[in-house]
Amino acid sequence: AVVPELRQWVGASLLRYRKRVLSSDACLLAWMIGSASLLAVAQLPELSSLLPVIVTLAFLSIKFRWLLPILTLITATAWASWHFSEQSLAVLDAQTEGATIQLVGQVSGLPAVDSTGTRFRFKINRATQAIDNQTRELPRLRERLVQLTCYRCPLTITANQLWKLSVRLKHPHGYASWGAFDFEKYLFRYQVAATGYIRNKDRNDLLAAGGWSEHSLRWQLREQLRRQLAGHPDGLAIMAALLIGDKSLMSDQQRKVFQSTGVSHLMAISGLHIGLVFLAVMLLCKWLLMPFARIFEWQPRQRLVLLPALVAALCYSALAGFAVSTQRAFIMLCVFVVCRLCARDISLLRVLMIAAALILGLDPFSILDVGYWLSCGAVLIIALATSPQRQLSLWRLQPLLWLGLMPFTALLFGQISVISPAVNLLMVPLFCLLLIPLALFSLLLPGLGLAALQNWLWNLLGQAFEFVFTGLLWLHQLPFAVYYPAATAAWQLATSGVLALAYALNWRSRHLLVVPLFAAFLYNPKHLADDEVLMAVLDVGQGLSVVVEAQDYVLVYDTGPAYPSGFSAAAAVLIPYLRYRGIDRIDLLVVSHADNDHFGGYQTLQDSFTIDRILTSNTDHIPGSGVCHSGQSWQVRGVTFDILSPGISASLNSNNRSCVLSIENVKYRVLITGDIEASVEHSLVARNLSLQADFLLVPHHGSKTSSTAGFIDAVNPQLALLSAGYRNRYGHPHQQVTGRYSARHVDLASTVESGSVLLNFNENSWQQIHYRSSENSFWRSQKKPN
Repeated sequence: AVVPELRQWVGASLLRYRKRVLSSDACLLAWMIGSASLLAVAQLPELSSLLPVIVTLAFLSIKFRWLLPILTLITATAWASWHFSEQSLAVLDAQTEGATIQLVGQVSGLPAVDSTGTRFRFKINRATQAIDNQTRELPRLRERLVQLTCYRCPLTITANQLWKLSVRLKHPHGYASWGAFDFEKYLFRYQVAATGYIRNKDRNDLLAAGGWSEHSLRWQLREQLRRQLAGHPDGLAIMAALLIGDKSLMSDQQRKVFQSTGVSHLMAISGLHIGLVFLAVMLLCKWLLMPFARIFEWQPRQRLVLLPALVAALCYSALAGFAVSTQRAFIMLCVFVVCRLCARDISLLRVLMIAAALILGLDPFSILDVGYWLSCGAVLIIALATSPQRQLSLWRLQPLLWLGLMPFTALLFGQISVISPAVNLLMVPLFCLLLIPLALFSLLLPGLGLAALQNWLWNLLGQAFEFVFTGLLWLHQLPFAVYYPAATAAWQLATSGVLALAYALNWRSRHLLVVPLFAAFLYNPKHLADDEVLMAVLDVGQGLSVVVEAQDYVLVYDTGPAYPSGFSAAAAVLIPYLRYRGIDRIDLLVVSHADNDHFGGYQTLQDSFTIDRILTSNTDHIPGSGVCHSGQSWQVRGVTFDILSPGISASLNSNNRSCVLSIENVKYRVLITGDIEASVEHSLVARNLSLQADFLLVPHHGSKTSSTAGFIDAVNPQLALLSAGYRNRYGHPHQQVTGRYSARHVDLASTVESGSVLLNFNENSWQQIHYRSSENSFWRSQKKPN
């Protein structure tokens, strides 16, 4: 009689335990959804509207426990919104932005040093500004993080130093364009409130050298690596990334190669590396404790093995600066160790859910981090593919990870590495079984009195990584290595997700889903009618770049600026936009004139795309190009292109030699003017040309030497488009110029406020789309504090 009652009691207890587990899983998932939901909003919700709902649900959930996930979701939303709202408060007012101010604070993190200067983050303790011989405190900047640059720096800036600096700051601002890297989101994620530079001609004082921290140790290791591997730049960059999680030594080419071959996850400290350290120390402890079996009579074996391994993983995570991927890995290890010490079995999927939710609870800004999505996505795929009945081999895992992460790489990076599965099949064992263990082992050698052996081993590893990079560079140059999908739609991402899930869960006929997957990503939805024109004035800062599309025809007008550091707006904005649009060749490139802000990105563009024809006013700079001159005209599917200036024999300065281009369909016309000034404007008007246009690209970025009243009257546009840089040194656009357009009731759209502007017109209508309006997000709009 007792046995059935006992069985019934055990069954009821298990059912209650299962319900609690399911309820906790639902709450973990709800916390992640609540934090992620803010990514879809342009304005953060007010906490005053969420708090009453939270309090009400908290009381109701005491009786109705099914409300707990809903309560968790709203609480997570409020928690993240509170942090984001605090960060979105503008810390600079009109008197502070661009003015010289004095900061006292500490260097945060690891400074990046290259040939152009030093870049670092600075935690402010005190900020003051001198106005009319009086010192004004700036309390909004206190305890804020700013990103500073010291150009051609005479200062030696290292980790943890305390400085008094004379700087100029501005609001976070970056290129705002389709396909381009969102620099403003990046700054917001790391809670950087402003950017600026150090005024070297003013006095800057080092107040304290700074105490010991993980960043000072990372700095010492990096400088030691610099000295030892000066002759192996590629090996130095990889070693610094693997040992201390520092990617500042990587060149743009190296980053591009690692991304296109799909091995970026191996080139920095990530969850894989933390797991390797944990496993290696755990096995080492087991081996060392084997002769001392009696020790297990007073301390459990698992505690003596797992705890040292967890401490080693913590130390390695600190070397990486506690990046999101290392946080996720370390928290997962903590959950695993706690469960093993408590003799509880736990699935990898549940460990991932606990770690992902904990990260968002401790640091809500992690939801904005690419590393968070990639690392959690990779572990999710592994968890779904793992089961007690099936062994998970590298041969099966790599295609699964490639398919499962394809939506993330297409959406976040605008490209898919075709060769990634094959490359990782070779590189993952090479790195995990040989190169990474040797690199980590080298860190222990000085403590054993074997510094000379460490130097020899570093040189050996540097040469090995140089050889590895040479092979990856060869693979990167293969014509089929990378595929650039057009703007990825939600249904394309869903197709990839379904295929990855089918492989992970071992569905029947799953191989047949490969065909619709590739068909989805190869499909390019861009279609233009015969007389339709799509024109994008790209946000390239203080410069100009315009992309014009007609049916089966692509024209690029100017390529934006390039800088001595090697950075170019073509690589940052123009090329990503062309990839975003699914464009793989350019029919005509027009380089208006040879100034850097129009011509600088030419070589970068030519290296990336096939260009059928080039027109320019300065053929000396572009071998094989044709001369643009008035009278040239051609038609493409109902769209007429005309060159209005310069004349064939015109003797003009660089700006006034700009190629003036007219684009016209049946109903609308656009005039692209380059950097022409008043003299050319008067000449165009005097020639009695038909200048009337519906849309005008404002000459010379709005300089006061252009946009004369007579020229504006002759064009009589509905919309004027202006390309200029935020707080540029030339003061473009000039107030007199913008006043002339306003007086004539001409709408003015500037890339400074609007980001890239998309103009679409056909025989019936026209519309304009501003990037900052259409892609608005809460991290792009700072608000004044109450």
